[in-house]
Amino acid sequence: MSGSPRSAEPLLNRGALAWRGQLAPVGEPIVFGGQPAGEPGWQREGYRYLLLNSGTAALALALALAGERMGRPAGEVILPAYGCPDLLAAAHHAGLAPVLADLHADRPHYDLAALEALICDRTAAVVAVNFLGIPEDLAALRTLCDRRGVLLIEDDAQYFPLGMAPYQGDLIVHSFGRGKPVSQLGGGAVLARGALAERLLDAARDLPVESLSPAAWRVKAQLFNLVLHPLGYQALLLLPFLDVGRTVYKPLRQLACMPGWRRRYLDANIAAYQQRQRPAQQQIDAALQRQAPSINLPRAMDALEGPLLRYPLLCGSAAQSDALYRQLQRRGLGVTRMYQRPLPEIEGIPERLAGHFPGAASFAARLLTIPTSSFVGPQHLASLEQALAACSIG
Repeated sequence: MSGSPRSAEPLLNRGALAWRGQLAPVGEPIVFGGQPAGEPGWQREGYRYLLLNSGTAALALALALAGERMGRPAGEVILPAYGCPDLLAAAHHAGLAPVLADLHADRPHYDLAALEALICDRTAAVVAVNFLGIPEDLAALRTLCDRRGVLLIEDDAQYFPLGMAPYQGDLIVHSFGRGKPVSQLGGGAVLARGALAERLLDAARDLPVESLSPAAWRVKAQLFNLVLHPLGYQALLLLPFLDVGRTVYKPLRQLACMPGWRRRYLDANIAAYQQRQRPAQQQIDAALQRQAPSINLPRAMDALEGPLLRYPLLCGSAAQSDALYRQLQRRGLGVTRMYQRPLPEIEGIPERLAGHFPGAASFAARLLTIPTSSFVGPQHLASLEQALAACSIG
């Protein structure tokens, strides 16, 4: 669960949390049966898909196809300067050099002028990240990529569609890892259209099948479900050797196809996702409108129609963010700072990434997220309003 809260204050000393636990930052329980989903929720006319062992692997394969299309070595891929370090791991595995573009300080969108200045004859693709369910400006990126002759890759690792909205990308990526919208503790999908679709299916013939037994997966899934409960998550945080929430770079070790037996579990969890009620998202929005409309990022971006993986709050300053983080964290509300810093500053990255990214740095310093899961109850919403009032955020 990357981006989960870390605290120097021992949870054992928090008497207020002893009986109610701590909300996990993200995630719904994995289901083991139920109504199959039928056609995958991501399927669109003109696209073919391949199921892989992880979302990072899916992105790496998409990037490899983009690099192959160039027909020459030393390709580059443009990535947002704020995001998950798995973006870099995928680029490295695909053999593309990552080039970072700055964001706007007040939204998780590329600064289009900064992005276009980076596109050159070595650029294989631009990756557009759907941030927690807030989509990039895909129409503008589609126009730019078409004009400059580069591929557009939609990274939907933090999002899964409910309806049939059309894709804009040449390649699409989904993730089914821990805490993703549709969680399988791992797995991913890459979709492609046109000539890329044929090459995608050709690539599948050269990949091994992931080595994972159904019994081992079920045990892990049952343990995951236990720690999603607030008391289970509180117990998990008491194990310091797990280092829950530490955001670090981890290289991608393998690309493999998803084993066939996992497909029935994936279908069942897609169906559960599509049928799930999401009252917490609307209730958090209402609480923010009453207490702190200025930090309600999804409403500011008109992004409340679709499901949010977490509810992002964008404070006015780093100091305001720090104060609200402490208030929410004391109340066990599953607050996170997400990645906390721009990509070049993430621990473990094996290279120096060039550039100056003031927008990404400002966004990272002011962002907080709170859960929207089915574990969020009236007592959590009341506590959220108390925390907002205590910080005098308007």
